[in-house]
Amino acid sequence: MVDRARLIRIGLVTLGAVVACIILFMFLTRGWVGITAPKDASIVITDSKEQIVGRGTSSYNSPLPIGDYMVTVSNSDNSTRKQITVKRFSITSVSLTVRTATQAQPITNLNISNLAVAGDELYFVDPDTRYLSSITADGTYKTLPETVVNTVQWRSGASGIAITPTFDGQKQLVTIDKTIIKPVTTPFMVDDNTSMAQTVDGAVYVLQNNQLLRGANISGIFEKIADTASGSNVLATIGDNVVTSTLQYEKFVYELRVIDTKGKIIGSVEVPTIESPNYGFSIKSSPSHSALLVTSAGHMFIYDEHLKLTHTLPEIKANSASWNSEDELIYGYENKLWRYSLTDNQSEAVAALPSDYSLRDIYVGNSPNEYYLYAVSNGHFGLFKTTGTNQSPDKTASTLATSNTTTLTDTCQIHFVAIASPRIIARAYPIDMAECRGSIAEYLRSISVSQSLPIQEVTPSDSHYYN
Repeated sequence: MVDRARLIRIGLVTLGAVVACIILFMFLTRGWVGITAPKDASIVITDSKEQIVGRGTSSYNSPLPIGDYMVTVSNSDNSTRKQITVKRFSITSVSLTVRTATQAQPITNLNISNLAVAGDELYFVDPDTRYLSSITADGTYKTLPETVVNTVQWRSGASGIAITPTFDGQKQLVTIDKTIIKPVTTPFMVDDNTSMAQTVDGAVYVLQNNQLLRGANISGIFEKIADTASGSNVLATIGDNVVTSTLQYEKFVYELRVIDTKGKIIGSVEVPTIESPNYGFSIKSSPSHSALLVTSAGHMFIYDEHLKLTHTLPEIKANSASWNSEDELIYGYENKLWRYSLTDNQSEAVAALPSDYSLRDIYVGNSPNEYYLYAVSNGHFGLFKTTGTNQSPDKTASTLATSNTTTLTDTCQIHFVAIASPRIIARAYPIDMAECRGSIAEYLRSISVSQSLPIQEVTPSDSHYYN
């Protein structure tokens, strides 16, 4: 007869061994995480696949499997995010505060997608006229007559290089310094497939027909330094060297190369990408031109001057990333502007757009915490500004931005600018301007906006005959 007591002892020993193995397994594969946050703030912990693995309010204390996690602490519409790494035999303690994100101020509903900030003035290419244009400190809209610009690369302030059409149907490379335009002599005629970039010291790289040329300065002699792969483009410079990219469709990657001043490839890397309107591909040089920030498929990577990976940023849905300083990045996530510290792997929401807007591009202003945000909402465009001060947006500007109407009739277009105070830009031919003003008055009345707003009259462009 089986000894019942013996069986019980064996069962208890086996159970104890199993429990011990489970505890040992938990001990070897997990680490302890302790998070504190402001009172009533929510805590959400997600893994590398954005799956929620933990939640809490004000505090969180629990073991988690070894690995990298994103901790998000939120209070109302304000958030702070920090990447943590859970290690074996360790305790990860984090204390996070929540910064109040300011509401971005609507500036204009002109489609300004390539902006240069020079003091209190904004310079851009008006997409309706294709003229080089500006908005002054008092909100006046100006265009440089008969200066049509196809593409422009801003270097600093409102200076850069651009491609403009000529009256004989060709195109030329020019320098831009606010409203001063100067043609540049190149060995061949440039066209819409020409890509270009300028170093911080003024050297110029031009790529066309798979030939890469370099000029020591914008007025110097260009010399061919290399042949490139078919479909390559110049995207940026790093130090004295240039970065080219080639999209390899079959692999869905961008091949990046750093080419030095003699045409030698000194670094290369393949960066994965996806086809999506929500996630663009961009390369930005750091302020010291010693590192490259690459945004692709919602991911952010930092490479050195030889394209060696130095950082992989934790966000996987980021867009419009740029440098704020040598150790800080700014980027868009959902409808907010975030600032990320490379020192402590922590980001905070610093500004918020209206909930129906999606952030597409960011431009750094001239003052600390000053940013211009280019955003899209249901096919409409908007430019917003934040200065870090938590003030309510101008009510009239907000109403105009929410309405976001740009076409009143076939002969009357309308935009608003709200720099110093809101004003209307009426675009119509002189023969139609009186009727356009009447349509504007009716429109403003329909959205309960004062009809006494200043109106600046602008004649539509005849630039469509340019290539």
